[in-house]
This record gives sequence, structure tokens and C-alpha cells, in this order.
Amino acid sequence: MFRVLGWINVGLLIFNLFPFFVRVIYKLKRESRLLFHMMNIAKYFRKYHKLSGLVLIVLGFVHGYLALGGYIYFHTGTLLWILITTMFLIYLLGKLRFFRRHWIIFHRYLGVSLLVFLLLHLLTPWLF
Repeated sequence: MFRVLGWINVGLLIFNLFPFFVRVIYKLKRESRLLFHMMNIAKYFRKYHKLSGLVLIVLGFVHGYLALGGYIYFHTGTLLWILITTMFLIYLLGKLRFFRRHWIIFHRYLGVSLLVFLLLHLLTPWLF
């Protein structure tokens, strides 16, 4: 069961990162019709970004709990879950007046690092 949850989490993470990466690629190569259609798909994905992010946090915790047999160890999956939770906390900080303009920069940088840590977790879960 934890393997299925793991792959659902991978799908949710890709679902959440898709709009950002499509937008970045679209800015570099605007004349592509395929990218234009992908931008429309990305707009649809953005509607459910917050909800799928919350589901990712919950399912990520359940996946880790089941995979580790009810114990919590610090490994690449734990670090990945902490980064995902940090992204959510940064979003919440963005609601505050003093952080309103700058939160998205940190949110995007963490999104890119999440992709790196996802690959690290998939390839070597017990690296440390």
C-alpha cells in the first residue's frame, strides 16, 4: 500500500510543479503551439494547486509512516516531506503584510529543489 501512496505522491508533486515549469519554458519559446496548449492545461492545474498541495502533505506523511513501519526516521523522504511542508508554510507567510511580495520567490526556489530531492529520494532513499 505504501508503494501506491508513494506513486500517488509523485503524481501530485508533478501536478503541482507542472504549471511553473510550463510557464518558464513558454517564456523561453513563445512560438510553440504545443506550449500554448500546455499553458491552458496549466491554468486548469493552478485551480487545484492548493488542494493538491494539502493532500500531498497528508498522503506524504501517511506514506512515510506506512513505509517505515510506524516509526519516523530521518532520510531523504523525511527531508522531502519537510520541504513540501515548508512550501506550504511559506505560502501561509505570504498572507502576512510584510512577506506578501516576496514569498513566491522562495516558493519557486523550493519547488525546483523539491524536484531534485524527489529524484534523490527515488534513487537513493537511505542516502543518510
